[in-house]
Amino acid sequence: VGRRRAGPATPFQYVQRPHRLGLGAEPAAPEVTSKKHIKSGESREGKAHKVFLDAEGRQKHVITLDDKLVDAVKKGVHPGKTMYFLTGRHQGLACEVLALEPKVEGRSARATVRLLASNATLTARCLKLGEKYEVDAAAAARAAEKAARKAQKAEKKSQKSSRDSGAAREQSGDAAPSAKRHRSGQEDACRSRAERSDSEDAAPADDGPPWLAHHIRVRIVDKALARGKLYLKKGTVVDVHQPTVCDVVVDDPRQRVSGVHQWQLETIVPKKEGDLLLVLRGEHKGQRAKLLHRNAKAGAAAVQLLAEMEVVKISFDDIADYVGGDDD
Repeated sequence: VGRRRAGPATPFQYVQRPHRLGLGAEPAAPEVTSKKHIKSGESREGKAHKVFLDAEGRQKHVITLDDKLVDAVKKGVHPGKTMYFLTGRHQGLACEVLALEPKVEGRSARATVRLLASNATLTARCLKLGEKYEVDAAAAARAAEKAARKAQKAEKKSQKSSRDSGAAREQSGDAAPSAKRHRSGQEDACRSRAERSDSEDAAPADDGPPWLAHHIRVRIVDKALARGKLYLKKGTVVDVHQPTVCDVVVDDPRQRVSGVHQWQLETIVPKKEGDLLLVLRGEHKGQRAKLLHRNAKAGAAAVQLLAEMEVVKISFDDIADYVGGDDD
C-alpha cells in the first residue's frame, strides 16, 4: 500500500468498547433480555464484553487480525478469579479466590484463597493480591534494586583494593619483579574470595542452631520444595539424619519427603489447651510440656513442664506439637 512502502502493510483493527465507555472504565453487567421467544443462536444473557490481553496480562485496544479476543475479567478481587500475591511470605504465588470474607470495621478487606501449586487454603488481605503483570513488574523492580546493590558493593571493594595496593607500593618503593608478581597473585586471590562470597550470598541461609526432633509436627514453608506442591503442607518428623536434616511424612497427600532442611520448616503449635508439646530450644530443651494458653499476637505460649510441673512462657519457635508416646 502506497508508493514508498517497500513491503506489505500489516492490517490492524481497534477493539470496540461498550457504548459511552471511556478508557479504563468498567462496563456495566450485560442486560438479560425479557423476550418471550428468542431466535436460534441468541442468548437471554447479554453479549459479553470482549478484550485482548497480551502475554503480561495487559489490555490492548489495537490488535492484528491474528489476535484472539477473550471475555473481559472484572478488575479487583472476585470469587473464581486467578490472582497473584504481590507482597508477603507468599509473594509471587498464584491463587484462586474462593470467597470474600464479610467486612469488619477497622480491618482491611480479606478473601479466602486456594494456592494453585499446593491446593492449600488460607486467608489473605485483598491489598496483597494483584494481576500477573503487577507481579512481573514488582519482580523486575526487585531484581534491578538487587543488581544496583551488588554493583555498589563491588565498586566499594574495588576502591578499597586499589587504595590498599597503592599504599603498599608507596611503602615498598621499587620492589623486585618477583614481589610484584606475589602481590598480583594476592590480589587475584582476594578477588576470587570476593566472588565466592558473592555467590554464597545467593545460597539459602544457614540452618542455624539445630532444633529438629522426632515426632514433632511441622509445616513446610519452602516455596521451591517439590515445585511448590508441598508449600504450607503439614507433616510429622519421622527421622533425623543430621542435626538439621530430617524426613517428613506429609499429611495430604500422604507421602514421605527425605532430606528436608530445618530452614524449610516451621513448628506447629496446637490451638487446643492441654495438648502435648516438646520444647526444642532453650534451657528446657527436650522436655515435654502441656499447653495452658497461647497468645497468637505475642507469638508465645504459657506451658507447664511435665517433669517439674513448672509454668513457663516460651516462644512459638521454641516449641512444637508432639505426637510421640511417653517412651519415645
